[in-house]
Amino acid sequence: MTRRRRTAVCVVALAATLGLSTGEAAAAATVMRTKSAAAAAAPPEHRNADQDEARNEGGSPVGRWETQQRPQLLQAFREHVYGRPLPHPDAVTYDVTDLGATGDGAAGQKVVIAVTGPAGTARFTLRLFTPAGREVRGTFLLIDHRSAVDDTGSTSDYAPISQIVGAGYALAALDAGEVAPDDPGRFRDGVIGAFHHPDAELPDNAGRTIAAWAWAASRALDYLLPVH
Repeated sequence: MTRRRRTAVCVVALAATLGLSTGEAAAAATVMRTKSAAAAAAPPEHRNADQDEARNEGGSPVGRWETQQRPQLLQAFREHVYGRPLPHPDAVTYDVTDLGATGDGAAGQKVVIAVTGPAGTARFTLRLFTPAGREVRGTFLLIDHRSAVDDTGSTSDYAPISQIVGAGYALAALDAGEVAPDDPGRFRDGVIGAFHHPDAELPDNAGRTIAAWAWAASRALDYLLPVH
């Protein structure tokens, strides 16, 4: 298949995806073929001038991505896919309990994070296991969907705490079920309930379960980053 033929096929496929009619798609393909032929016929210095002009008008490709395309994409995901995240809480507290040393050479902490919003206060648990007596090389944050990490710090294939700690890293495990139950009838029972009154309908663009997990992970990072 020639380059012009491939260009026409790609344009028609894109036009179909966008819901254009067959005639509109054919017209778009014709325009693309004409422009492609003109660009190929232009001398190299003319093509380079066109490219420089395009860069000057819209900035560099990286600049356009950072200032235009990325914000537009994030906005589309907030409005139509995952929903808008919860706002910053009115207050956050961390209730820290020392879990002592585990048999795998880890030192454990249990952190109950309480977040307060306009509709109340919600709590969820973050468990942190670090190499005892060693410098921490980095921390892995796990959104634990299986309640696999408990106060004992027992290791498993899902949460290999001993392997992580033995390599000099820490594991922080966030209990996803406490943040927002993975249940269509109960997902508001966690942190969402602190920001939306249970008797009120959620806005159509409000984040649900996945957005709540991500939001809680950010609150966990608020605790972890100053320390680690």
